[in-house]
Amino acid sequence: MYREQADAEVYAAVREKACDPRWDLKNYTIDIDPRSRMYDGYDPDNEPLPPDDPTAHKLMHYVDGMEGYPCWHLNGDIDVVENPQWLSHLARNQQGEILLDLNQSVRLGLLHSREYQRELEDLYLSALDVTFERFRFDVQYFAGNDTFFSADGARRAGSGGQSSSLLTSDTGFQTRKLYASGGQLMVNVANSLVWQFSGTNTSAATTLLDFSFVQPLLRGGVKARVLERLTLSERTLLGNIRAMERYRRGFYVNVTTGRDAGQGPQRRGGVLGTGLSGFTGLAGGFGRVATQTNAANTGGTAGGAGAGQAGGFIGLLQTQLQLRNQEANVAALADSLAQIQAAYDAGRIDRFQVDFSRQALFNARSQLLTAKTVFQNTQDNFKVTLGLPPHLEFRLQDPLLSPFQLIDPSIPPLQNRLTETQEVLGQRIVSIQELVRPGNQAITPAAVQEQLTALRQILANTADVQKLAVKQFVAAEADLRDLVSALPERKQILRTLEKRDIEYQSKTSGETKEYQRAAGVDDPADRPIEGQFQEDEFRKTERVLDELPAKLRGELQSLGQVFLRYPNQFQEVDQVLAEFQARPDVLTTDAGRARFAQIIARFPDLLVNLSTSILELSLIQARARAESVTLLALEMDPADALAIASRNRRDWMNARANLVDTWRLIEFNANDLESDLNFLFGGDISTVGDNPVDFRSATGRLRVGVQFDAPLTRIAERNNYRQALIEYQQSRRDYYAFVDRISQQLRAGLRQIELDQANFELRRAAVRVAIDQVEVTRLRLSEPPKPGVAAAFSPTTARDLVSALGDLLNVQNDFMSVWVNYEVERMNLDFNLDTMQLDEEGLWIDP
Repeated sequence: MYREQADAEVYAAVREKACDPRWDLKNYTIDIDPRSRMYDGYDPDNEPLPPDDPTAHKLMHYVDGMEGYPCWHLNGDIDVVENPQWLSHLARNQQGEILLDLNQSVRLGLLHSREYQRELEDLYLSALDVTFERFRFDVQYFAGNDTFFSADGARRAGSGGQSSSLLTSDTGFQTRKLYASGGQLMVNVANSLVWQFSGTNTSAATTLLDFSFVQPLLRGGVKARVLERLTLSERTLLGNIRAMERYRRGFYVNVTTGRDAGQGPQRRGGVLGTGLSGFTGLAGGFGRVATQTNAANTGGTAGGAGAGQAGGFIGLLQTQLQLRNQEANVAALADSLAQIQAAYDAGRIDRFQVDFSRQALFNARSQLLTAKTVFQNTQDNFKVTLGLPPHLEFRLQDPLLSPFQLIDPSIPPLQNRLTETQEVLGQRIVSIQELVRPGNQAITPAAVQEQLTALRQILANTADVQKLAVKQFVAAEADLRDLVSALPERKQILRTLEKRDIEYQSKTSGETKEYQRAAGVDDPADRPIEGQFQEDEFRKTERVLDELPAKLRGELQSLGQVFLRYPNQFQEVDQVLAEFQARPDVLTTDAGRARFAQIIARFPDLLVNLSTSILELSLIQARARAESVTLLALEMDPADALAIASRNRRDWMNARANLVDTWRLIEFNANDLESDLNFLFGGDISTVGDNPVDFRSATGRLRVGVQFDAPLTRIAERNNYRQALIEYQQSRRDYYAFVDRISQQLRAGLRQIELDQANFELRRAAVRVAIDQVEVTRLRLSEPPKPGVAAAFSPTTARDLVSALGDLLNVQNDFMSVWVNYEVERMNLDFNLDTMQLDEEGLWIDP
């Protein structure tokens, strides 16, 4: 019953303060959803005994030689602390994994997060303080009874030589009332019944009614002091409701980006359990400006200008895509090594370059393994943030960063299969050549047919690769359509950046001229042409965009013709092998061996050409996808941002309230320096005879008076007063420092947004160049020697290829990271302005 009464009063107090639509805390409750891991299905007033340490548990039943409380197990025992049924409410796929996207991660966090639940409970405790402070001004009732039976011996001192048996019953009823002026009214009714069972066996009943009223006139007698505790608790509750609403938004940002959720509701010290004197330090402290913990928000770099690593769910997606990029890099390095090894076998490259490529592959694989381990640890940390156990398996499934999969995820497996096929083919060719060499006595038709059957199986496997590669043409055509659709927006963004750059150049050039004039060195002939270089670059990029769709479409069509020829070319090889398989004795002749060597030489070249074609296809897709991604337009003046934040930020509202709370304490503590001057009025009246209700005026008394105490000793009060003055000045400085930090935060965020907009185009250009470098270096390996020119490759071929692939990996990650950073900053801006809106599920409504 008491728990339910407390809940009813607390929820009523919260609803009363949450009536403003800016902090409309809908459906507030601290009751936990039955689907949650935190849910406790037992009666909260009769909780069973949780699992205890066996050794420590013995001390509950037998301590220091004494038997303990026997009813510890009265409500039963439980084996687990968490809700045993919570796992059954999680939706899983056939592999038992939880499919996790951005919105689902927020839902799980709201359902299972211990930190979020603690903030809700802190708000509850804050409202609980309000119910007590309100109770202090309510009419309070008290009642009690004392009943005793006393038997005194005849020789007991004061007994008069007579024994007695006495039964007394004293009943009291009291009413108290505290007024806002500081006055206190107390009314008492006391009834006494006495029965004497010895001697004459008499009884007596009396009733006394009295009241007293004390009104302080100076010290402790002003509303600024009497109402301070109630006022502070009410204002604190209002501030905590605002803080909870802001924390809800901060929690979303924390789950999605890893940024600190900020300060939630806080229970103010000194409200409960303190007297009215020495009331200092209760209003200090301003809500901190939420820090941005992830590197993307602090301008940290990860291999490129403006690129950074986000946290939270988006950070997991970012890392996952980086891993895929690394896997594509490893696949490309493995494929390149196979081609370089083939070139070495053909005598066109030296051993050092083969070893260099192999070492690069080993390093890339090691880095990939390390990155996967770090990713798994980051996933576990994220699960703990959501309130989930680390062993719970989930799979990230969110299309947010899918536009940045420049290399299609299906390409690396194809490259890996071709690389493995080339390795197996090389071993098989060596084996069959050894078998059919002249003079080999071990050659038999069955052995030759076995080797040829294995070769034809390799050919059959390549057919599957060809079919899968052809499917990528459909995806590439869709990428080209997306590119065409994105071109108008891309051009508009370029014009915006061009305009901004020209304005910046004009401004900085003007400042330079002003400095030159002030220094007396202004020379009109030396004045630069403002913005010319940048304008040419932007216009050049526009022209490239106009020409790119047709260029890529032409390359795709040409590549399609190449892919159409592969089935026939592989089929021709297979037909010859089938002929040899039908007549294995042909391979014992010089003519047969020569023809076989000729056809076998075509087989590795076909695999190399197929691998090169797949690479070209992936690069066409990468170019189209890189040029299709855009940023959502966002521009805002820092002064406008600060004005919006000043109207909307709930923590700013609380900071103003906190400053006034500190200022109010000056008057509160100054009152302690006054003299004690109290007005007293009281009286009582009792009954006559044994009638407990027979009141007579003749038995009554009234008293009126004044109490005065001079302020001769006020050292502690003086110090409290001086402390309040200093704390107010400190709070003033804290307040405008708080405003300055918000302004700094907004300005830094807007600068980062502008930087990301420019860096995004620069990183895109870097991707464009890196793709060209990979294409040039990879195609160089497949070039046949020119007539009259040495067949050997350049001594830097392997290094150039490894460098180009590494650069492509880095710029891919940087390109994506700038976009992620921009989206994180855009979300942060919405949060920092406190214009962020959440739907009923607690999910962000993206403006």
